[in-house]
Amino acid sequence: MLLCAALLVPHFFTLTNMINLIYNGVPLGVVAIAQGLAICTGNIDLSVESVMSFSVAVAVIIGKSLDLNPFLMLAIVFLVGICIGAINGFFIVKVKINALIVTLCMLMIYRGFTYFLVPQAIAGLPSEFIYLGAKSFSGLPLCLIVLLVLFCLLYIVIKEGRFGRELLGIGGNRKAAFGAGIAVSRLQFLVFIFSSLLASLAGLLMAGKLESVTSSMGEDTVLLTIAAALLGGISISGGVFPVIGLLAGILLLDVLDNTLSLLRVSPYIVYAIKGIILFAAVIVDHFKIYFRAIIINTDSSPKRAGEKQGSGER
Repeated sequence: MLLCAALLVPHFFTLTNMINLIYNGVPLGVVAIAQGLAICTGNIDLSVESVMSFSVAVAVIIGKSLDLNPFLMLAIVFLVGICIGAINGFFIVKVKINALIVTLCMLMIYRGFTYFLVPQAIAGLPSEFIYLGAKSFSGLPLCLIVLLVLFCLLYIVIKEGRFGRELLGIGGNRKAAFGAGIAVSRLQFLVFIFSSLLASLAGLLMAGKLESVTSSMGEDTVLLTIAAALLGGISISGGVFPVIGLLAGILLLDVLDNTLSLLRVSPYIVYAIKGIILFAAVIVDHFKIYFRAIIINTDSSPKRAGEKQGSGER
């Protein structure tokens, strides 16, 4: 993909474009981690894109109104994210409402509140508040370091940690996980809290990049996070989380978006292309699940035949 981009756009590998690529891709990457956690447990979180803007907007409005310390404003961002995640988790895990319905409603609710609270961009944010998203060291954006640290932690948790194994167990077979003594409800509840918390962080990074808060921050991000997860090998049925694959999926979408932008392709066509990519990822995942089921059934058939024959002889 990088080679194709370089051939189509001669100035693709310029320093300015690489920095722009990073700043655009990092918030998507952080939210894609959140979405990946939800999907690998057999759920989905559509509210993440609204949480990005709403949590930051609430913190900035309260902070400016009460003249709060920037670090208290940061605490409010994450507190709002935790509260939203807890609300999602309560209705999905405790009340047993479908995750798609709950998070879709939350997406609409918080997006509507954000439009109301932020009719126009709020600038003049404290430097400490936007530090993670705006600061760079020798041209290297700090937000990229944040993303890489998150991916390293995610890799350790998924590959080595008990928490990661239990998450994948829930997504693979919820009933079997419950029978094995895994606290299914508690873990699912925590996943939605982590999801909203990461979405809040992504909103903070985006605010740093823009050096302002806008009501449109994060719009249409949720579709890209699902596409990145599926392109990276995370199955919509859950139970699978290839961390490196997710990173590759994010890079693919970021490079594609950047290349089409440099080629001055109509934003409407770009939107359609993203939809096509998402649909293709869903189709590929569907056939992966289908063929995996065939293989499993094929492998288990001789065993079942042997069991029946043994019981007949007895």
